[in-house]
Amino acid sequence: MFAQDTSGFIGREMLEKLAFHHGATLTHLVTAAWMARLLAEEFGLATVECERIWHAALLHDIGKSEVRRAVLSKPGALSDDEFRQIKTHCLAGGEMLREIGAPLSLVQAAEEHHERWDGRGYPRGLVGCEISLVGRIVAVADGFSAMSEHRSYRPRLPLSRIMEIFNAGAGTQWDPAIVALLASPRVQRAIVDELGSDDEAEDLQGAAGR
Repeated sequence: MFAQDTSGFIGREMLEKLAFHHGATLTHLVTAAWMARLLAEEFGLATVECERIWHAALLHDIGKSEVRRAVLSKPGALSDDEFRQIKTHCLAGGEMLREIGAPLSLVQAAEEHHERWDGRGYPRGLVGCEISLVGRIVAVADGFSAMSEHRSYRPRLPLSRIMEIFNAGAGTQWDPAIVALLASPRVQRAIVDELGSDDEAEDLQGAAGR
């Protein structure tokens, strides 16, 4: 997951700034980028396209460097005002990437990863294939990364639970074709190899509940 060289590419200084501002977001981005490339490969995209999607996923939350650290690190539920602040990171990230001349795919991932298949997402309320392919792939990768991470208020979810959530949200929150890629045997094997088994996740959940 961590083997890709990030030296000399567009956005490296932004990642360094984000790592200083909120290191947990950088860890999230690395997992999301790994998953996005897996999904792109499973979709059958050319190697150069898979690398572009990896790059886009690695920078999709770059706008969070403009969100207050206290909001990003808050362990409990966000207030309405705090959620409004969080929602600004999509367009902020897109603008940051435009300013450095980043490719369109990077801008799309930053701006579209919280759009929903049913049009109820943000910031623009795009519907279905109005969302770019990179945006739809990174949305699934972003969700997977969030659910598979340890958070201050919960341990990571077991893969079985993650898949239940994705299956329930296929066709509403996420592109059902991309969710189907997540369920493929190759991707499932890669997840277990990288993150461990459900037994390990369930042991952590049990420990947290004691």
